[in-house]
Amino acid sequence: MGGVEARAQQATASGRAMVYQVPVRGEATRFQVPQVRLANTAAARRINRLLLRVALDNWTDIDSSASPQRQLYQAARVCCYDPETRLWAAAGGGLTGSEYAVLLNQAGLLSLSLTRQYTGAHHTFDTQLLTFDLRTGRRLKLRDLVANTPAQLTRRLRGAARRRFQEIMEKAIAAPQNGRADSAEVVYAAERLGWDQATRCIRFADETPPPSGTASIPDLPDPGLYGETYENFSLTPNALLLFYSPEFHRLQQSYAPDDTYRFPYRTLQVRPLLAWTRKGPPAAPKPTPAQQPKR
Repeated sequence: MGGVEARAQQATASGRAMVYQVPVRGEATRFQVPQVRLANTAAARRINRLLLRVALDNWTDIDSSASPQRQLYQAARVCCYDPETRLWAAAGGGLTGSEYAVLLNQAGLLSLSLTRQYTGAHHTFDTQLLTFDLRTGRRLKLRDLVANTPAQLTRRLRGAARRRFQEIMEKAIAAPQNGRADSAEVVYAAERLGWDQATRCIRFADETPPPSGTASIPDLPDPGLYGETYENFSLTPNALLLFYSPEFHRLQQSYAPDDTYRFPYRTLQVRPLLAWTRKGPPAAPKPTPAQQPKR
């Protein structure tokens, strides 16, 4: 058994995947895309195909039957090569790059974030969150991991967002009095965060209608626990992460809230795939005599 295969076997036995970046050179390095190795090659292939498809945004210009390296080189040419001048653009246009982070890789689960960069009049980014069952290669939904109902999760997310928005607005209102902020930015933040000046509280869109003439109020989406699409969540060793933030204009970010909300597993109704969170991840198996290091 080769070294790579042996390491994949050992990683799988300990409930982990070998995660590596597609090895490319030159302009293709704009795209950092994760791939996995597992003892179960069919599961690894299923994960890897989806990661490439998500990273490349389902471009029709890319030959999905080609090797990962070839696909990333094709993506680089589509975004950043000018065939007329035969030159590579410094920035390019459209989808121009990606990078990833591993958030959880243990106990048979892999959770990653994949951020894609788009270049046009302005640089923009979007982040896809993906969580996999390493035994099957299946992408998981939130309902596969926790038994809390959508109403329960929405209520908790709403409460956490309200507390965060309230703290931001209280600080923002105090800042202009001390000459530390532009009042126009405070007014904008109040509009985006649902600040009710009369009650000095945050009010969401589906609550008591505001008086005529007051600003619009943000809506807090249902996490969509039983929806057909994959939800905006990820896993870490200690907590489930949910995400929500009202949209702020790219040039008015002074009071934009952090969009990440942590919910420790001990406060959730976890399903069997997360049962290890009650007592910690399983220990790695002891090596066989053949795997013992030589002295």
